[in-house]
Amino acid sequence: MGQVAVSLNGRTYRLACNDGEEERLRTLADQVRQKLNTLTDEFGQVGETRLLVMAALMLADDLLDAKPEGAPPGQGKPDTDDPAEDAA
Repeated sequence: MGQVAVSLNGRTYRLACNDGEEERLRTLADQVRQKLNTLTDEFGQVGETRLLVMAALMLADDLLDAKPEGAPPGQGKPDTDDPAEDAA
C-alpha cells in the first residue's frame, strides 16, 4: 500500500493509496492546492473547512463542465481525436 504526504493550506495530510498511484494522488493534490491558493488570494484565510468546501465545489463544477450534456455520472467527455468528427 502506497502512502503520500500532501500539504494543503499549511497542513500536512498522510494519505494511503494503492501501490503505483502515488504520482496520481500528488497530481490531484496539486489541483486542489491550486484551487485553495486561488481562493486564499481572493478571500484570505476564511477558515480551513470553508476553503476546502469551496475548493471541492469549484472542482466539482470543473468536472461537471467537462462532461457532455446528459451524460450519466462517471462518464467523461467523449474522445475528440476521431478524425471523422473533425471532418463533420
